[in-house]
Amino acid sequence: MAFMNNWLLATCVVALLSCVEGYPSKDRITLQSNAHKQEELTPTDPVSIGNGWWVRFNATALYSCIIGVTPSCFVGRACSLAETLAYCEQFPPCQGVTTAGETSYMYTCASEDCGAKPTFQINSVLYGLENPPPVTPAPTALPPSVEDWFFPASEQEEMESLDIPTPVSINVKDQNASIRFTNGTETTIETDQVVSGWRMLGAFNYQPLGEFNVLSRDPEPSVGAPVLVLMYGFKEWGMLVYRSVNATYTLSLRKPVGTVEGMVQPQYNLTGYDPNYFSRLANLDEDFIADQVLNATSEPSFADMKRYLPPAVDNTVISLPSEQTAWNVGPTGRIRIANSIIMEAYWDLPMSGFGNVVFFPEMHLNNPQPSYSAMKNGRIHGPIQIANVGVWNATANSGYEVIALAPTRGSLPVVVALREVGGSQSGAFSYYAGNTTQGTIQVDGAQFHNLLLNYHRAASANLTMEERKCSISVPYADRRQQHMVEGAFSSYMAVARGLHPNYGTGFDYWSPTVDFGESLPLTIIAVADSFVEWGMFDTAKNYLGFYYDNFIYPNGTIDMTDWKWCTFFGGQMNDGLPDYGRLVSSFVRVAMLTQDKAWVNAHLESFVNMTTYMLAVRENAVNTSDPDSYLYGLIFGPAEHDTCTSPDYYVSIQAWFIRGMDMAADLFDWLGVQPNLASALRNEADELSGQLQTAIEETMVWVNGTLFIPPRLDKIQPFAEMTAGVDADYSNFRYYPETLYSGVLSEAQSIGLQRFRETFHGTVAGLTRYRERLDNMPSAGYAYAMLATDRIPRFLLFLNSHMANYMSPGSNTAPEQLGIFGDSFQRLHIAQDYLFATESEERDFDYCAPSVLLVALMTRWQFVFDNWVDTELWLGKALPSKWYTTEGVSITNAPTRFGAVTFDVTANATATTMNVALNGTNINTLPTLNLRFKNSNLPSNTTYTSASVSSASNCAAITPIPDSFDVQVFVKSMLCRFAVTVLYS
Repeated sequence: MAFMNNWLLATCVVALLSCVEGYPSKDRITLQSNAHKQEELTPTDPVSIGNGWWVRFNATALYSCIIGVTPSCFVGRACSLAETLAYCEQFPPCQGVTTAGETSYMYTCASEDCGAKPTFQINSVLYGLENPPPVTPAPTALPPSVEDWFFPASEQEEMESLDIPTPVSINVKDQNASIRFTNGTETTIETDQVVSGWRMLGAFNYQPLGEFNVLSRDPEPSVGAPVLVLMYGFKEWGMLVYRSVNATYTLSLRKPVGTVEGMVQPQYNLTGYDPNYFSRLANLDEDFIADQVLNATSEPSFADMKRYLPPAVDNTVISLPSEQTAWNVGPTGRIRIANSIIMEAYWDLPMSGFGNVVFFPEMHLNNPQPSYSAMKNGRIHGPIQIANVGVWNATANSGYEVIALAPTRGSLPVVVALREVGGSQSGAFSYYAGNTTQGTIQVDGAQFHNLLLNYHRAASANLTMEERKCSISVPYADRRQQHMVEGAFSSYMAVARGLHPNYGTGFDYWSPTVDFGESLPLTIIAVADSFVEWGMFDTAKNYLGFYYDNFIYPNGTIDMTDWKWCTFFGGQMNDGLPDYGRLVSSFVRVAMLTQDKAWVNAHLESFVNMTTYMLAVRENAVNTSDPDSYLYGLIFGPAEHDTCTSPDYYVSIQAWFIRGMDMAADLFDWLGVQPNLASALRNEADELSGQLQTAIEETMVWVNGTLFIPPRLDKIQPFAEMTAGVDADYSNFRYYPETLYSGVLSEAQSIGLQRFRETFHGTVAGLTRYRERLDNMPSAGYAYAMLATDRIPRFLLFLNSHMANYMSPGSNTAPEQLGIFGDSFQRLHIAQDYLFATESEERDFDYCAPSVLLVALMTRWQFVFDNWVDTELWLGKALPSKWYTTEGVSITNAPTRFGAVTFDVTANATATTMNVALNGTNINTLPTLNLRFKNSNLPSNTTYTSASVSSASNCAAITPIPDSFDVQVFVKSMLCRFAVTVLYS
């Protein structure tokens, strides 16, 4: 999905729909269809993109008609026909206006028949500086470190010093309370008064709201009980506290925004550190960031990676799970419907009126500013999506804070608390509600805070009611990672439309409005795999079961609606054939981890139909290929949506048909059904595996100690670099990680292929490069392969760089693609944002579900890794040495196909101990259990000298592995508790 071919014009977003007949005047017309065509172009001359940078494209011209939706007309509604016509008259590329229902559209004809210029699909890109500084050797010193603004080092000490007052009495009518501190001091406080740093925001009588009637383990105030609302702000973070009399009920919520006044946003100066910095990123063959980090440490951390690139822009999604609408809170607190444009041109705020805006903070300020020197947007802590934004202009001594939530089950779609600070402003909150029909209305504080408590219970219930939910504890200094995992799940549940899969937010990725893209398999695969691996069984089953019931045709093919009309054996296939094996894999994972045969049987018909179709595809491949060719038996077809018009013998197709057929056979054996189908699937998987190895050995090329495996197995020329054209781009982006994720390559092949893409410009800071930008969307396969082949330094580099340089720091969102360029506060989303008139590109600051959920998968694998290929099960395989302390780390109820695993690990100066509890029932196969031991008190390469085990009922025995970090454990059953201790001399 690297290109969805959407084009942002300065005042409208466009979507590829149909073409017009003739050259239109600027008036209403009738739309008629017309086929589009494409033409290869010679490389362009350099084009200036500002700030001294030029770009040169090798492109394909796309001739087609483009229809565009107008932006909102500021007050949170779609523009009228007259307003749209007025926009069109002022905007030269607009050729006319049409309507659909009550919505008005601008369009520009880009059809050759209309005489208009084409748009472009970029095949390769080269960046440079118009007046580059003299080329100098790369600095050997590390770039300056940049503080973690959202999780400061001072927080633990500040948290321990925080004295939350206890209400002695609360007077809701008069909005005051008597409070007592831990030293016994009592005092009174009233709304908007500050006592010992605590600001009283108000008091209200709690009322449970029927629309939020959920079962939740969270405590709840008594009906009608008075609740005091307090807020405290440290320099870089704060607390929002709800407390009843004598603290019989307390809800403490960590806020990413602390003191707004004087807020200073960390800035980068990478071109000051190295004038050629971004030229090196764009044009050098090697990943100099990864090389520098790995030369300095074998265990890269978040702090190690954070210094190398400014952060991504923060946008926070707010909504309740199961709702049909989500909302995007932008960098400055503007709130938009998440299914339309959410782009904020943060470097030029007056231009930021795109999209359907339901709340503009500026409209409610006494002293609004045209720009701000600091903007902080983050998610209030917990399994919930509440946005918190702080904005400050140092020159004007003016700013504001926003707290926003979307209780869409209630009568108010979006509710907001807003306070203005600086100068003569009081800092008191005002409260608002916004929607698309009535605009913005003011509400009272009691209504807002009562809604927030109900909203919190409803949202958190979705993540706390799962009986088997997996959880982790990490050292306080790395609490960010735990926060990001929580946010990955809560944000997806906000983005999902009930059980309908949703790829992301913004005009480009809101699935229902982009080619009806909710059937895209990559979304549901990421969702099902991550939710089930974290023990959220009911949620995973509901999401995946809905997909199998609604998007699998009776003939076993995937319903890809009208994305692109690529047909393949038996029907439409608008994405890649690896989707079949991956969907089978997700189904088997959910079935085996939940052990829920009733769920499997409820969806078994679609599963059988899909696996039967896979056999038919395989039979067709055997019957239509040359028995004397090394390609005999291989499946010819598409491997990705964007290239589905170029089918071939892709290695990723073969890999996932092998893995999918093999896993399906295992499932049928477990169920005791379909013995003939299971036998046929396993036989074909075995034969195809041998045929794939024959083709790989025929075509692979060793290049300077790395292995090139052609993505199309009839194409054997190694790529000069991983940005050398469409095949190279899409190999790095999708074909290679999917192949590696299947586990069908040998260890030597996997390591060689990983090293090839790392050596030949396939990564930036360890992240996946796509042309001149990053694209981590389908990168789980790289993480899997790094762990499977024990390349732990590379895995930790990838994990921490993803958190630091791909996910945004406050809201923890992640796009499909992200720019490399941009110094100072934040990176550009995609550098072509400057090039409105020259190409067809994704423009929006999108939330992308597979990119966001990747951190959850990698973190789970870091603790407990099950490769699903053999019987190996690893505990602590990728935990860094710094986590092996007296504080230690733990994971609880991690589901595996062998049963649930719980362990904790601690270390002192002479020993490391891991306590393990296995809880598996009805398990016929025992794992080969491997435990990894390290110690923060010793150098990271220190190995233990002796090991011992103690267990109940002697259910475990160990084999120490000499000169190693690892101990192999043999258990008699999966109902076993044991402890292993290793000693260091």
